[in-house]
Amino acid sequence: KAVVVTVAFRTKDRLTEANTYVEQLKELGERLAAYAKERDTINREEELLEVPEPTQYPQIAESMLMKEPFDKLWNTAVRFQEKYDAWTKGPILGLNAEEVAEEVGNLWRVMYKLVRSFGDLPGPMRVATTVKNRLENSTRKKAKRMPKLLMA
Repeated sequence: KAVVVTVAFRTKDRLTEANTYVEQLKELGERLAAYAKERDTINREEELLEVPEPTQYPQIAESMLMKEPFDKLWNTAVRFQEKYDAWTKGPILGLNAEEVAEEVGNLWRVMYKLVRSFGDLPGPMRVATTVKNRLENSTRKKAKRMPKLLMA
Protein backbone atom coordinates (compact mmCIF):
# COMPACT_ATOMS: atom_id res chain seq x y z
CA LYS A 1 0.00 0.00 0.00
CA ALA A 2 2.87 2.40 0.77
CA VAL A 3 4.19 2.06 -2.78
CA VAL A 4 0.75 2.95 -4.15
CA VAL A 5 0.53 6.02 -1.90
CA THR A 6 4.05 7.10 -2.88
CA VAL A 7 3.17 6.71 -6.56
CA ALA A 8 0.17 9.00 -5.98
CA PHE A 9 2.60 11.84 -5.21
CA ARG A 10 3.90 11.65 -8.77
CA THR A 11 0.81 13.57 -9.93
CA LYS A 12 0.30 16.01 -7.05
CA ASP A 13 0.89 19.56 -8.24
CA ARG A 14 -1.17 21.99 -6.18
CA LEU A 15 1.04 24.41 -4.34
CA THR A 16 -1.98 25.52 -2.32
CA GLU A 17 -2.22 21.98 -0.93
CA ALA A 18 1.44 21.82 0.15
CA ASN A 19 0.65 21.67 3.88
CA THR A 20 -1.76 18.78 3.30
CA TYR A 21 0.84 16.93 1.23
CA VAL A 22 3.47 17.43 3.93
CA GLU A 23 1.10 15.94 6.50
CA GLN A 24 0.33 12.99 4.22
CA LEU A 25 4.05 12.40 3.66
CA LYS A 26 4.67 12.54 7.40
CA GLU A 27 1.98 9.90 7.97
CA LEU A 28 3.44 7.79 5.17
CA GLY A 29 6.89 8.06 6.73
CA GLU A 30 5.50 6.91 10.07
CA ARG A 31 3.83 3.92 8.39
CA LEU A 32 7.03 3.03 6.55
CA ALA A 33 9.00 3.24 9.79
CA ALA A 34 6.48 0.90 11.43
CA TYR A 35 6.78 -1.51 8.49
CA ALA A 36 10.57 -1.42 8.75
CA LYS A 37 10.37 -2.15 12.47
CA GLU A 38 8.01 -5.06 11.81
CA ARG A 39 10.37 -6.32 9.08
CA ASP A 40 13.27 -6.24 11.54
CA THR A 41 11.24 -8.19 14.11
CA ILE A 42 10.34 -10.82 11.51
CA ASN A 43 13.97 -11.05 10.38
CA ARG A 44 15.11 -11.60 13.99
CA GLU A 45 12.53 -14.37 14.38
CA GLU A 46 13.69 -15.91 11.10
CA GLU A 47 17.26 -15.78 12.39
CA LEU A 48 16.22 -17.60 15.59
CA LEU A 49 14.49 -20.21 13.45
CA GLU A 50 17.69 -20.48 11.41
CA VAL A 51 16.01 -19.51 8.17
CA PRO A 52 18.89 -19.40 5.64
CA GLU A 53 17.76 -16.25 3.82
CA PRO A 54 15.79 -13.60 5.73
CA THR A 55 12.79 -12.15 3.94
CA GLN A 56 13.80 -8.91 2.21
CA TYR A 57 10.59 -6.85 1.85
CA PRO A 58 12.03 -4.62 -0.90
CA GLN A 59 8.81 -2.59 -1.08
CA ILE A 60 9.71 -0.83 2.18
CA ALA A 61 13.08 0.44 0.98
CA GLU A 62 11.64 1.19 -2.46
CA SER A 63 8.84 3.27 -0.94
CA MET A 64 11.28 5.16 1.28
CA LEU A 65 13.43 6.01 -1.74
CA MET A 66 10.41 7.01 -3.83
CA LYS A 67 9.11 9.23 -1.02
CA GLU A 68 12.33 11.21 -0.52
CA PRO A 69 12.15 13.67 -3.45
CA PHE A 70 8.48 14.40 -2.73
CA ASP A 71 9.36 15.03 0.91
CA LYS A 72 11.99 17.53 -0.20
CA LEU A 73 9.64 19.17 -2.70
CA TRP A 74 6.68 19.72 -0.43
CA ASN A 75 8.62 20.53 2.76
CA THR A 76 10.71 23.06 0.85
CA ALA A 77 7.59 24.53 -0.77
CA VAL A 78 5.99 24.99 2.66
CA ARG A 79 9.19 26.49 4.08
CA PHE A 80 9.38 28.88 1.12
CA GLN A 81 5.75 29.99 1.59
CA GLU A 82 6.34 30.66 5.28
CA LYS A 83 9.59 32.54 4.69
CA TYR A 84 8.24 34.46 1.71
CA ASP A 85 5.34 35.77 3.78
CA ALA A 86 7.74 36.86 6.52
CA TRP A 87 10.05 38.50 3.99
CA THR A 88 7.34 40.35 2.05
CA LYS A 89 4.69 41.08 4.65
CA GLY A 90 6.80 41.55 7.75
CA PRO A 91 8.80 44.58 8.81
CA ILE A 92 11.86 45.02 6.61
CA LEU A 93 13.94 46.22 9.55
CA GLY A 94 13.43 42.85 11.21
CA LEU A 95 15.15 41.05 8.37
CA ASN A 96 18.80 40.05 8.36
CA ALA A 97 19.96 40.37 4.75
CA GLU A 98 22.65 37.68 5.13
CA GLU A 99 20.20 35.18 6.64
CA VAL A 100 17.62 35.90 3.93
CA ALA A 101 20.23 35.53 1.19
CA GLU A 102 21.45 32.25 2.67
CA GLU A 103 17.92 30.88 3.04
CA VAL A 104 16.99 31.91 -0.51
CA GLY A 105 20.15 30.24 -1.79
CA ASN A 106 19.43 27.03 0.10
CA LEU A 107 15.81 26.89 -1.04
CA TRP A 108 16.80 27.68 -4.63
CA ARG A 109 19.45 24.92 -4.71
CA VAL A 110 16.96 22.32 -3.49
CA MET A 111 14.41 23.38 -6.08
CA TYR A 112 17.01 23.52 -8.84
CA LYS A 113 18.00 19.91 -8.13
CA LEU A 114 14.37 18.83 -7.93
CA VAL A 115 13.53 20.47 -11.27
CA ARG A 116 16.27 18.38 -12.83
CA SER A 117 15.18 15.17 -11.10
CA PHE A 118 11.45 15.56 -11.89
CA GLY A 119 11.97 15.70 -15.66
CA ASP A 120 9.48 12.90 -16.27
CA LEU A 121 6.90 14.13 -13.73
CA PRO A 122 5.19 17.27 -15.06
CA GLY A 123 3.20 18.09 -11.90
CA PRO A 124 6.04 18.01 -9.36
CA MET A 125 8.40 19.61 -11.89
CA ARG A 126 5.92 22.47 -12.36
CA VAL A 127 5.79 23.03 -8.58
CA ALA A 128 9.58 22.96 -8.25
CA THR A 129 9.95 25.33 -11.22
CA THR A 130 7.32 27.70 -9.82
CA VAL A 131 9.02 27.94 -6.43
CA LYS A 132 12.47 28.27 -8.03
CA ASN A 133 11.20 31.08 -10.28
CA ARG A 134 9.53 32.85 -7.35
CA LEU A 135 12.81 32.70 -5.46
CA GLU A 136 14.65 34.15 -8.45
CA ASN A 137 12.05 36.88 -8.94
CA SER A 138 11.92 37.81 -5.27
CA THR A 139 15.69 38.24 -5.12
CA ARG A 140 15.62 40.44 -8.25
CA LYS A 141 12.83 42.58 -6.80
CA LYS A 142 14.62 42.92 -3.47
CA ALA A 143 17.87 43.87 -5.22
CA LYS A 144 16.04 46.63 -7.10
CA ARG A 145 14.29 47.93 -3.95
CA MET A 146 17.30 47.82 -1.62
CA PRO A 147 19.17 50.79 -3.13
CA LYS A 148 16.00 52.88 -2.85
CA LEU A 149 15.60 51.88 0.79
CA LEU A 150 19.23 52.66 1.54
CA MET A 151 18.96 56.11 -0.09
CA ALA A 152 15.89 57.10 1.92
